[in-house]
Amino acid sequence: ELRKVRGDKLNYQTVPPSNFEELILPNGDRVVKVSEDGLTPNFLKVFQDFEVAKEAVTVGVFNAAGVSGLAQKVRQICQNLGAQCIVGGEADEVLTTTKITAKSNFVNSITVKRLAKVFGGKVEKQADEDLSDVVILAGQDLARQLIF
Repeated sequence: ELRKVRGDKLNYQTVPPSNFEELILPNGDRVVKVSEDGLTPNFLKVFQDFEVAKEAVTVGVFNAAGVSGLAQKVRQICQNLGAQCIVGGEADEVLTTTKITAKSNFVNSITVKRLAKVFGGKVEKQADEDLSDVVILAGQDLARQLIF
């Protein structure tokens, strides 16, 4: 159920209306119930995953696209998912595709699998002495999707 979701945060009017059901709660509040198949993948990926939040994996986000504001948008999505996220600034290189790296003991974690599903790409191992458990190098592919 999408309770307490502000209309300006989720544009449910763009989803086919057959997936909605208006309900009146016992207290008289009117709500809209949305079937899971009624939510597009873009909507589903911004709702917090409690398994991700419980893992408490730290995620560093770097802008590897050379597009202003990209790292902040990716960080915001990661936080919406429940990840503990920091913005690391600009990457040393410009990448055409997003790259996700994880410490060896986090490669198969729920958080890393969810991030790979949301942002695409395969996960590579990183040095275990890095500050964050996972690093997202947000490439030009994400810039095209998130910056408009």
